[in-house]
Amino acid sequence: MGTSMDSDFRENPHGWRTIGGATLLEQVLLGYYCSNTGNKGETWYSRNLGGIRLLHHGKSFYLEQDSGGKDVTTLQTELISICVPVYNGEHFLEESLRSIMTQTYDRIEIIVSDNCSSDATAEIVRHLRMEDERIRYSRNESNIGYSRNVMQAVRRSRGEYVAIYHADDVYDPGIVRAEYEVLKSHPEVGGVFSLLTEFTERPELGRMPKVYRDLQKTRLFDRETNTIEGDFPDFARLLGRNGNFFACPSFMTRRRLYMSIGGFTDKYPTNEDLELWLKYLQLGWRLSIINQPLLHYRRTDFQVSALVRMTPKLNNMFSVLEDIVINAGVLGRYSQNAFLRMKAHQLRLEADKAHQIGKRRIATNLMSEAERCLPPRLYSRIIYRFPISYFLYRQIRRAAKRLLLRLGV
Repeated sequence: MGTSMDSDFRENPHGWRTIGGATLLEQVLLGYYCSNTGNKGETWYSRNLGGIRLLHHGKSFYLEQDSGGKDVTTLQTELISICVPVYNGEHFLEESLRSIMTQTYDRIEIIVSDNCSSDATAEIVRHLRMEDERIRYSRNESNIGYSRNVMQAVRRSRGEYVAIYHADDVYDPGIVRAEYEVLKSHPEVGGVFSLLTEFTERPELGRMPKVYRDLQKTRLFDRETNTIEGDFPDFARLLGRNGNFFACPSFMTRRRLYMSIGGFTDKYPTNEDLELWLKYLQLGWRLSIINQPLLHYRRTDFQVSALVRMTPKLNNMFSVLEDIVINAGVLGRYSQNAFLRMKAHQLRLEADKAHQIGKRRIATNLMSEAERCLPPRLYSRIIYRFPISYFLYRQIRRAAKRLLLRLGV
């Protein structure tokens, strides 16, 4: 069975209680909770610790290695805080929290920060807390906005690492462990994400966006570590071409780093995440994307409609990229051209979404706006032979017009 261990343990303040007719005494050993297995009438307590099973009988503790388990000396004991901001999330909150509760990395706390919900959010969390005491819940007296609500949750966290997950998505059981291992083994990486699949009804039927297949073809993809990792210049070029491809609901980082950077802000509403990723990159931190779809991202009609309503106001994503990426000059001499092409591409995507939900007038306006972003054909032919910026081209064209007027042509 393994080797006996001398251990200091204390009873959980909750002591004995009854669940489903079976007695349960929760105790803490090396920071892990142990639960009753009821082995042939004897009082045994067992917990799967990611390949290592902890058994308790009387005052003796044993470690038993499961198939595929790790050596006891490499047992991971660091606390990871999972922050879940929520507002009126009664429809999908339980499914999301249960996917977090069943993570293979067991040493977690789940911090639910309720932004003054008016639905059954509080009741759902209270019910789940009876099953899992790792859940911690707090409710704001008023709605303080998404950014401040996330910061509230992070401030309440106690782990060295924090993950910011969403209240309506579904998580693969291995996402916490996979992201933790990347941060632990790569100190130069400031934040880690995973790939995602998008679904509307059933997570297993989700599809992965095409942009990830494009990322896998770049030099940033490392087959050995199975990650897509880069710095500011690397990702700035890709963001300028593809828009924000980082899966925000899969983000994990170091708590101290998040607090020092300042977290999400309200400077760019609806694009707080993109601003934060660029801050990490600007400060010299690398970002890493695990090349596995460990997040199942829920798409709803509400999300699509909100996105379409937001786009005619020139989605703040363009402002973030223009302010941080373009002005930094990391895209090189032709950064303005790349930005205009990206903007037109994104507007066309939003026009397609609008068309799919029957918003034809909005789709037409978006397509017209996309066409205005693109340079004229004459410029396209000139830039093919003589690569110059679009703005320099416009100055040359004005000068040519003035010269033709003077010559009377």
